Amino acid sequence: YALKNNSEIKIQKIDPLLKSDDIKVAQSEFEPTLTADFNYKDETIRAANVLQGADTFNSKDTEVSAGISGKFTTGTEYEFKFYNQKYKSDSRYQDINPYYKTEPQITITQPIFKDFGTTVNRAEIVIARNNKEQSQENFRDKVMSVITNTKAAYYQYVLYLEAYAIAKLALERAKELLQINKERYAKGLLSSVNLLETEAAVLDKEKYVILAEYELKKTEDNLKLITNLVDDPELWNAKLELIDKPVFVFEEAGLLESLKSAFNLRPDYQIAKVDLKNRDINMMLARNALFPTLDLVGSFGLNGLGEDYSSAIDKTNFNYQDWSAGLKFTLPWGTGDRAKFDQKKLEKTQALLAFKRLEE
Repeated sequence: YALKNNSEIKIQKIDPLLKSDDIKVAQSEFEPTLTADFNYKDETIRAANVLQGADTFNSKDTEVSAGISGKFTTGTEYEFKFYNQKYKSDSRYQDINPYYKTEPQITITQPIFKDFGTTVNRAEIVIARNNKEQSQENFRDKVMSVITNTKAAYYQYVLYLEAYAIAKLALERAKELLQINKERYAKGLLSSVNLLETEAAVLDKEKYVILAEYELKKTEDNLKLITNLVDDPELWNAKLELIDKPVFVFEEAGLLESLKSAFNLRPDYQIAKVDLKNRDINMMLARNALFPTLDLVGSFGLNGLGEDYSSAIDKTNFNYQDWSAGLKFTLPWGTGDRAKFDQKKLEKTQALLAFKRLEE
């Protein structure tokens, strides 16, 4: 009942599902993105030179483009774009009017220093997977805790059932003794002091009955709560009747076997081990942030121009091409990134000390 109905287990059970979604979010950085643009421009301006052929100059420019962009786990960014344009003007010197232009183009950006390599770019995915592993260990820890607490609540309820029964029996015996002593006192066989002592003993036993009943009801409520047997307020005062009693079995546990089980099974120890992995990754990312940015940027495209869209497509070939290549360099100017790296190292030192303490 506890494993099925306990609310704390139900709450903790959701966390690994949330962490699974975090993995998907981290992986989405490497999913392609589809983009599309449409722009129409109608412009009438005063002619800047006689070659435009009139005092005023009007042009109509329609641009449509679509593309796919994304990123590889190596840090390489790509963009494939297909550009289309229709341009019409009242210039007498525009031979093809309107003209249609098409231009497929691919652009690649490759980091050289900062953000280079699969280790850096997949770091968030690895951290998300580690976080999921931690959440699963947290769930195991919660299940173990609920099982332990359920057993404790059950045993305590059995204990106070017996304690309450013993307290009531002791009260009955004390009352019987009081009745006997009253009869003896009436016959002059007992002093008033002894009678008062017997009456005080009865009151003392009544106190223990009240205390035992209080503990019994409290432990019964604890058992109802942890097993979530009763979720209807009208049934909360229902009494639990146990159909069996726990059997005590003496078991010996060796130190070496216990230590081995602890290092293999304790959730807090497994969580700490995964935490150290995450701290190593964060330290690596902080170190990578100290590097200057040097990106190799290159693009290649074809272009075609025609009197209609079909002829523009036909003329889009390797006879009409454009390409470019270059480098982009950025150097951080300040001490913020260095301070962050130092912080990560100190946090790793703290975590190692806490891990050793946990092992001890």
